[in-house]
Amino acid sequence: MMYNAEIRGFLGYYALADNLVDVADKVLWLTTSSFFRTLAGKRQSSVKKVAKSLKRGPGRYVITLQKEGKPMKEYELVSSTRQLNQGVSPSRQLDLKPNLWMYRNRTELGKRLLAHQCEWCGTRQGQIEVHHIRKLGNLKGKVSWERQMIQRHRKTMILCAECHDELHAGTLSEEKKKRRENGRAVYPERGTGGSEGSSVKPDVAIH
Repeated sequence: MMYNAEIRGFLGYYALADNLVDVADKVLWLTTSSFFRTLAGKRQSSVKKVAKSLKRGPGRYVITLQKEGKPMKEYELVSSTRQLNQGVSPSRQLDLKPNLWMYRNRTELGKRLLAHQCEWCGTRQGQIEVHHIRKLGNLKGKVSWERQMIQRHRKTMILCAECHDELHAGTLSEEKKKRRENGRAVYPERGTGGSEGSSVKPDVAIH
């Protein structure tokens, strides 16, 4: 939706031009190709396979999304000049940018960071860090923190600095997790420094 809004906003600005159809084809070819390459990278597939899976007719590409418990929704990609409404604009303010705030939602990881709570020991004190793995397939489930990530089907885990250090040292105690589950969070008395990585805000670091 944000992609479509950007394209419509860009081409809508030039909607009054006489040669819009001739020029817009080149712009849409670039934007559509870029969209396919981005999606192919996320799916670890080829551009040709992605385009084939989305194609619903000549110059028509549709993305289908379905959330649990909700009806299926289809979003048509702006990829052809036939989808543009060309005509005389009734507004004198032709330079307005498209409003994209309606499409900006917090991600699941962002909500977990804002909770500012270690997902292992339960503490809310000190610096919060993110432990990240490349893919779930790399986890063997031999240690408890790996089993938790596999069970939750997540490649990230929000940890306090102490738990993160212990995880990398191989000494992360399961007793801390049991205390959190029993409602007794551990509050370590230590500084706010992490073990590695770079900080993305004063009290959040990603590793």
